[in-house]
Amino acid sequence: MTNFETLEGFKKKPGLCAALDQEDLTSNLRLAEKITNEIDFLKINDDAVDDAGLEQLVKPFLKFGKPLFVDMKLFKGARTMWERAEKAAELGVTLINAFALADRLLRPVVQRLARTDTRLLAVTVLTHMDEAYCQKYFRRSLPEAVGLFADTAWTVDAYGVVLPGTALNVVKDSSLFKATPGIRSPWAPQSNDQESVVTPAEAVSGGSNLIICGGPIANYPEAEGGPLTAVRRIKEEMEEALDARNTIR
Repeated sequence: MTNFETLEGFKKKPGLCAALDQEDLTSNLRLAEKITNEIDFLKINDDAVDDAGLEQLVKPFLKFGKPLFVDMKLFKGARTMWERAEKAAELGVTLINAFALADRLLRPVVQRLARTDTRLLAVTVLTHMDEAYCQKYFRRSLPEAVGLFADTAWTVDAYGVVLPGTALNVVKDSSLFKATPGIRSPWAPQSNDQESVVTPAEAVSGGSNLIICGGPIANYPEAEGGPLTAVRRIKEEMEEALDARNTIR
């Protein structure tokens, strides 16, 4: 199955993506090792500044045989962005992202990736941005800002969007792939680093295709089964929500 076919499958049955946000490569690899048998996707952060760095970042995770989402958050000139995007595609990355704020500069990136098996998601509003932030910098409400950036994603032919779960109802276009960070199960400790937080069930019910969860997986107590147990619990919550969603339809 190609990367693209895997993504399309998540439009029917949402996937769970583990955000590997530990402090170092060794810790992230150790976490991935623990959950690889039951996770659907792995997300790693692009902290590298050149192609050699990107290769060093990506290659160790290829052994897990899972689709990779490299969190690039591109927002530079078109040439710089497409060169980085093409390098990610060359390495076999499934998803990368860029700020929708880059607007028309994203179109050549999307066009370059069309020849590959890698797809671009446009970042709308980050989950740590609140209503006041959106009013101050975007001069509109949080839902309106998400809607504006989702329209940009559609205009430049991006594969989909990264958006807060609290604004899933804003994006009506079912052709856009929707990835949702800021996931917190009811049993997970609540943190103050996210403004827009939803449960796995709420994200699935709202139409998310990729549920991105980091802390609740990584920090699940070892005495209670560790990260693998967290993954299983989240997937159970997702399955229940999907069953309920399909029943309503």
